[in-house]
Amino acid sequence: MHAKLSPAKIGLALAAAVLTMGAALPATAAPTASADDGPSTKDVPQCVWAWSNEYDDVIVHNACGNYQRYKVVMAFGPDLPCATLAPGQEHSWRDPSGRFDGLVSC
Repeated sequence: MHAKLSPAKIGLALAAAVLTMGAALPATAAPTASADDGPSTKDVPQCVWAWSNEYDDVIVHNACGNYQRYKVVMAFGPDLPCATLAPGQEHSWRDPSGRFDGLVSC
């Protein structure tokens, strides 16, 4: 004769099975940045912002409390030269060739 299991015991058994199966699954790597993630700001402080507007101009803004040197990286075109921004200053690069791909520190 089979013993009758209560709903609580069934729930506990199912939870234990799910936990056991989850522990046996291989670990997956965290997602990495790709070209589809948008422009990169490698080595540039978070207080330096850059974006491209509807006219493909690249605008860089320095919200840091000190001077910042940076270079605009372009895809499908030459990178722009290093530039320096004072605190609170903004610089626009008018329609550079290529697509804005990020900033790097100089």
